[in-house]
Parts: sequence; structure tokens; C-alpha cells
Amino acid sequence: LLELRAVLSAIQSPSVLDAVLKTLAGGDLASAIGLARNAGVADPAAPLGFFAERLGGDAHWAAQAAAVILSGSFQERFLTAAKVAPGESVLSSFGSIFLLAPSLQELNLAEMAQAVAHHCEAPEMVSAMFRHLVAVKCFGQARASESADDPALRLFSGFEGRSFREALANLGTSTLSLEAGREIMLRSLADRGRIDDRCFFAEIVALPDGTVLLLRDLLHNEWLGACTVPTDRPDLGAFFRENLNKLARVLGAEPKILLLNSALAESAGDWYLRDAACRVAILRPNDDQLAGEIAAELGVTRERLVSTLATSEQELSYFSFSELWQDGNPDRDLDCASSLVAHAALKHFARRLMGFGASSPEYLYQNFLSGLTTIRSTDDRLEVRLAASPLSLVLRISGIQDQRYTLPWLEGREICLLPPQE
Repeated sequence: LLELRAVLSAIQSPSVLDAVLKTLAGGDLASAIGLARNAGVADPAAPLGFFAERLGGDAHWAAQAAAVILSGSFQERFLTAAKVAPGESVLSSFGSIFLLAPSLQELNLAEMAQAVAHHCEAPEMVSAMFRHLVAVKCFGQARASESADDPALRLFSGFEGRSFREALANLGTSTLSLEAGREIMLRSLADRGRIDDRCFFAEIVALPDGTVLLLRDLLHNEWLGACTVPTDRPDLGAFFRENLNKLARVLGAEPKILLLNSALAESAGDWYLRDAACRVAILRPNDDQLAGEIAAELGVTRERLVSTLATSEQELSYFSFSELWQDGNPDRDLDCASSLVAHAALKHFARRLMGFGASSPEYLYQNFLSGLTTIRSTDDRLEVRLAASPLSLVLRISGIQDQRYTLPWLEGREICLLPPQE
């Protein structure tokens, strides 16, 4: 394996590497050895022969195995879009970020990132970092370490630093305008009818690395606000009310029903919550009567409401993580702000798939976003050959596999999505 890694690493051109893998999978070992020698590899015969014996003629598996074997050295060669020459290709396990890009555009990610970085010394760099952080979060906590420096995510975000973890560690978050970014996201959701003021649900969610106050639109399960609860919790009611006020200013309306989970019960009687909504109610465990009343108010079944109420801890765990921060202690405000955007993007993507609007982030990843993608760079566009994910057929029926669009921060380069190869 070490000899094979040395051979694959010595092939500097991704297109030549791709040709070697396909030739091996096709059973033509001699031609693969010839290609490798022409690429400057001194003695590729034994390692490539070893690899060919294990491929079983599967070119897709060959590409996946090569990407794992190369790991850091492969990514090191393609840390920035500028290093991918026209005509070259990049293999990535996270190229499906380009499937999510239209959903991120719906949220005005470009404007949002600019607003967040507006007061920073290097706003363009920080904007790219924010876009990159959101992209990494779309693939979840379990894959954060692997996706942080993935070449496809760098092509998407425009981030050009050497190490994303190092960049985060050195980022001065005190100058970030996170509330300005959140306001842009909320206005985008409201303009597209994804916020309904009939019922907001506020809850305290306990995670292994902290406690979060989460505010949701219960009908659409859109996250409207998330922030870390102070460890001493000196006045949780005032803290909660401050976040409600911010939301009301952005939306220009207060909810008809403000539903609190039992962890917020002590705040329900405070004077500063009495005018926060037409009605304030506490939903305690197994309160079937109140759940039925709220379901009727929203025009949904009680079963659907109960299912929605139960999703927050699982989904917040998917997005909230400390793996990217070198010291293991993330900036809580930045962590929450980027989680809001990633969640909204995945919700939008799920609603474009017929019958999958309520799918969890992990389910979306496993069935629509996983697999190896090939990205080919040309002078004026990126051609993204999507992976054959388990439910690719649904993507095709939904018309999502064949899209063309541009991203404002990529200087007008067209993104061209292509369906998986048969």
C-alpha cells in the first residue's frame, strides 16, 4: 500500500491518474503501467499490478480507493482553485456541495458572507471562510475532519488558505457581524414563505459540548435562531427575550403562539414574555392535549407535530461540533450562526425532492450526497460529474442532476452539473 501510494502520488496530473485507474479497471495493466511511466513514475509495475488484482474491474471503487490512499497528499496538491489547471479533474467525496449550492444561493449566502465579514481587516478572506464553514457543516459532524480541506469544498467556497483549521484558530471573531448575516438569512426565508408566524417553538437543547437555546418555526421546522446558553444562566428569561426581540425586529411580527419546552418553564410567567405572543404555552412531556391543540392550529396531524418536535437534538448534534477548532473549543456564536445556514440549505434541498421534505440531514447525506464526484475545470466553468448515490433516481426525476448556474464569488464561472455515468 505504501508503494502504491508513492506511485499514485507521483502522478501529478489528475486526468492522467483518472486514465490509469480506468485502464486498470478495464484489465489493461500494461497500458496503465505505460501511462504511469510517461507521467514520470520510475517503477510502477508491481504496485499497479497489486492494485489491479483487487479492483475486480470496478472503476468507481478504484477511484474511491485511490482518493483514500492518497488522502492528504492528494488534497495538498489542490488546496486552491488556482492550482487546478484547465482540463484537469479533481476527485472528491464531497463534490455534492454543488448540488446544495442553489439552495445556499436561495439564502443569499454571498450577501450573508459579505455582511458577516464587513468589518474585518480582510473581508474577502473571511467571507470565503464563512462560506467554507457552512459548506463543511452541510456534511455533518462525523465528516468534519475529512471535509475541512477537501478540494471540492475549496473550489466551491473560494477559500485559499493552507489549512482551514489553522485559519479558524487565527480568525478574530470579535469583528464578525453575525447578527447582520442572520438577518439576511431570515429575510430570505420570510420572502420565500418559509416562516409562518402562527407558532414558534423555543427549547433548551443539551449537547455533549454545551447547551443551546433554539428557536424554530414549528410549521416548517425552520431554525430562526440559535445561541449558547450562558453556563451560569443568571437570567435565562432575559436572555431568551433578547433573542425574541431580535427576531421580531427582522420579521416585523410576533408569533401568535409561543411554545416553550419544559426547560424554559420558569420563564413563561416573566413579565417580559407576556407580550411576546398572543399566547405563551409550555409543552411538557406526553402532553397530548396541548399537542393536539397546536396541531389543529397549524393544520397538521398530531403525529407530524410530535415528529417535528423530536428532531432538534438529533439535527443540532449533526451541525454542532468542535472538531474543526484546533483547541476543541469553537467560537459558540460562529458555530451557531453557521449551523443555522447549513440547516436552512438542507431543508430547502430536501423540499425539492418529492416526498423527502422531512428527511433528516444524515438521511440526506447517506442517500443523496454521498459518493465520489469528479470535477473537471475548464477556462470558464466547472463540470461536476455527480456520484451514483443510492437515490440518484430521485435526483433525476426532480430535475436536480442537470443544472447550470453561477456563483457570485467565483467570478461568473458556470457550474455545470452532470448525472452519474452509467
